[in-house]
Amino acid sequence: MYDMLFSPMSIGNVEIKNRIVMTAAEFSLGEPSGKVTPRLSDYYEERAKGGIGLIIPGICRVNDMTGAATYTQLSMSHDYHIEPMREMVRKLHSHGAKLAIQLHHAGRQGYGSTLNSLPVVIPISERVPKFMDLMYKCTPLLLGLEAKGISFPVQAPSRGPKAPHGAAIMHAMSRREIHKLQQDFIDAAERCKKAGVDIVELHGAHGYLIQQFLSPYTNHRKDEYGGTSVKRARILAEVLDAIKDRVPEMTVLVKLNFTDEIEGGVTISDALTAGMLLSEHHIDGIEVSGTDSSRKNIRVPYDEGYFKDFALSLKSVTDVPVILVGGHRTVESMEEILRNESADFFSLSRPLIREPDLPKKWEKDHSCIAQCISCNTCFTRPGCRCVFNR
Repeated sequence: MYDMLFSPMSIGNVEIKNRIVMTAAEFSLGEPSGKVTPRLSDYYEERAKGGIGLIIPGICRVNDMTGAATYTQLSMSHDYHIEPMREMVRKLHSHGAKLAIQLHHAGRQGYGSTLNSLPVVIPISERVPKFMDLMYKCTPLLLGLEAKGISFPVQAPSRGPKAPHGAAIMHAMSRREIHKLQQDFIDAAERCKKAGVDIVELHGAHGYLIQQFLSPYTNHRKDEYGGTSVKRARILAEVLDAIKDRVPEMTVLVKLNFTDEIEGGVTISDALTAGMLLSEHHIDGIEVSGTDSSRKNIRVPYDEGYFKDFALSLKSVTDVPVILVGGHRTVESMEEILRNESADFFSLSRPLIREPDLPKKWEKDHSCIAQCISCNTCFTRPGCRCVFNR
């Protein structure tokens, strides 16, 4: 009998109607200002109608000047982002889905051509919508200048290797910049709460700034933010504490890499140390991942639940809900993982891009198999659309 997948469970003080989570993917459907657009909220509303319990849209920057990854990602850096976000909350709640916003800073994976120019681009693009067409046409030129070292510097824990797809020069963050960064995360979380967002997720994976602090490959600091696994995780624990202090009723998740497949990078031991530390600091849940988008070629396994061993190791040392990313295609495999207590929720992205109503299909027919073939073509198409969908 398959019933656990469609049973409710709480993360923090938020009850999720089932164990199916649409995890974050960057669709580039926002405005340059970072405001939620009707097109973006309609996209996720369609998935909410399809039966998803929790939806996590793509990366949401906390700082327009230093933290942007794309011109059209979400942002919660200003109060004017609150009302557009509130409308998306209303749409998703009307179908029983909850909303988590993934707070993010790109760090060394930012583009010097985007950083610092965005505050100028935003007001111009609002007055002249076609201005963005010109910006996109200039992108190859701007990236070429970055490759030659002609760009604004990006923030990073330490000076070190450039990200393969972000060639901008970098500088090591000062303590003052770290404290400003922490304040940006705290302010963004408070705005999310004002907008009615159910959960915030701190993005500590995929090669972005928080993971850059967690990884010995990119963090060579000798102060209180580097040197050991605990010190490298300090920035994350401090952000969590401050959010809980400022917005005590806010449920907070973190997304953690358990490996980045880079020599000298994050190890399972590093990840478990971070997970245990965050558990001690009252994190409400941990999303387990294991890819690093700072690399040019990301290996995507094809077996189901391919990070379940990571999730199981985390479950053995913490008692917080664990959300498992990775190749979920059948009810049978997810039910087995739930019965074995290896994870509590399942994050999907590509299958829900192809089949927005997949959860309802699964609930109606437990033998249904997701149609997604893991080709990743969706991430190369405008609006993140499946190549098989008309």
